[in-house]
Amino acid sequence: MFRTMQHTFMTSPTGIASRFLQGFLVAGVLAVFGGIAPLLAAEATQGGVPKVVIDGLEDKAAENVRAILRLAAEPCDAPSWRLRRLFQAADGDIKEALWPFGYYAPRAVKGFSAGEPCWSAHFTIDPGPRLHWSRIDIQLHGEAASDLVFTKLLSELQPKVGEPINHADYEAIKAEILLVAAKRGYRDGHFTTHALRLDPQAETAEAILYYDSGPRYRFGEVHFDQDAFDPAFVQRFSQSLSGEFYEAAAVGRLQRSLMDSGLFSTVDVKPDFGPNPEKQVPVNVRLVPRKRHAYLAGIGLTTDEGPRLRLGYENRRFNSRGHSGEAALRASSVRSNLDFSYNIPLRNPQTERLSLQAGYQEEHVEDTDSELYKASVRHIRHRSAGLVQTVFLEINEERFTAGDDKGNSTLLMPGVSWDWSSGDDLIYPKRGWRLGLEVKGGSKALLSDVDFLRGYLRMKRIIPFFDGRLIGRGELGYSLIDDFNELPPSQRFFAGGDNSVRGYGYRELAPRDANDNVVGGRHLLTASIEYDQPIAEKWSLAVFADTGDAFDNTGIQLHHAIGVGVRWRSPVGPIRLDLAHPLDEDQGTIRLHFSLGPDL
Repeated sequence: MFRTMQHTFMTSPTGIASRFLQGFLVAGVLAVFGGIAPLLAAEATQGGVPKVVIDGLEDKAAENVRAILRLAAEPCDAPSWRLRRLFQAADGDIKEALWPFGYYAPRAVKGFSAGEPCWSAHFTIDPGPRLHWSRIDIQLHGEAASDLVFTKLLSELQPKVGEPINHADYEAIKAEILLVAAKRGYRDGHFTTHALRLDPQAETAEAILYYDSGPRYRFGEVHFDQDAFDPAFVQRFSQSLSGEFYEAAAVGRLQRSLMDSGLFSTVDVKPDFGPNPEKQVPVNVRLVPRKRHAYLAGIGLTTDEGPRLRLGYENRRFNSRGHSGEAALRASSVRSNLDFSYNIPLRNPQTERLSLQAGYQEEHVEDTDSELYKASVRHIRHRSAGLVQTVFLEINEERFTAGDDKGNSTLLMPGVSWDWSSGDDLIYPKRGWRLGLEVKGGSKALLSDVDFLRGYLRMKRIIPFFDGRLIGRGELGYSLIDDFNELPPSQRFFAGGDNSVRGYGYRELAPRDANDNVVGGRHLLTASIEYDQPIAEKWSLAVFADTGDAFDNTGIQLHHAIGVGVRWRSPVGPIRLDLAHPLDEDQGTIRLHFSLGPDL
């Protein structure tokens, strides 16, 4: 005969069932924190600490025996009568501890010593035969029966007939079914049958689980509690929810999109799971707007640009329709910028906005000077899988000197860019990647002074390697143009510097004119490989090799450099200090590079 153990969620277990549940829960905890028991065992070998030795079992089973064994919790000064009583009761504790693993007839050879400085006990345990699954009958009824998420779940969790039983398998299936049901809106779901039937004599076990999900609920109305914005505007954040099947992940996406909008300091999203005869889950959202005005001031330092000053102002709420704007001033001895932007949320403010931008830039690098006035309109759309797409129309008015050439250029440039990124940490990822691609051009037929097409690709990849990280990056640029001298410096390619080929000066690597002035190139190729090895909590050492060049159609001559560096993980990103040695025959110096910012 099978011995049947029924489990009902609203009934408090008693007697043997209570002891079994205690053993199972402790086994689960120890499975997660399994490293604790070996430390305790090691400590027990020292004087003044009880010593409990358990032989004959696999690690997890031995850990559970130690946890359930009441004797093991007694101190050195425990009364002898209590130690004797608990030692005699150890057989029952051992049986209880091994039930979750499918052992129902263990035998133990026991030994106890009351020596100095503390008592000790030794248990050699033969767990006996282990029960195996002879039948696993799991059935889904209701709308979940055709839900592919449940189908995949059961295929991944369900043990196979003939495998040794572990009560955790049975409990895990029940828990996961309930968890997935709650996440996917099966609010009326319940087990109509849930039984674990054991036959120790036949060494077999059966698991029977019948789950009736009932109907799947849908999202009801989304109610916003706020008074800073037009109700029609905030309602656009939830337009993809109302009437759709309930998913907990969708609630999380709504909360993230509201926070990522930059409009609110507090976002509290709460589904209402109260009784609803219409099988709907209304959602209540409480919003607290951010302060309307924000100011920024900061200073920085890089070896590319030297000391830098940054001032900024942001108006996060021009009006009740969610419009925002900002102004920023960045100044250094190499480059200075004054930029303005005005942002307009579109039909779906979670994913789309229109950005109107204007600015002024002045740059003095090597043998190139540039004064640039620019304006653009950009349609920015966040797509799936971390992809941001920007379609833009940009107009530039630039006065420049590049070596011996001087010019004044007007460019009207339509273009598109894509930026993908993913990482396990925003500031210091141990695994992640970023990929960016931009294509733009100009035509004399469309108000530009020059016909050209320009493409730029940048890549970065970070992967774990031994105890540290392997970081690879690269750039590829390509231009199609007939008269290169008419192209302003802002659209040419240069290499060299902190984030390019270290060991060389900022934008030092590029074609030169007859007077050896750096004038920039049509094309670009750079690559870098770096290994980052932690040496302390926030410190790491790095070794790297860089290569690259900006070049014309006449050919490429790569410049190589190697170096070492130190990294400190600050709250705003790693601070990097590098010493790089160029490998060209005419370059023998070591150059210092300093930079700050996130790795992706």
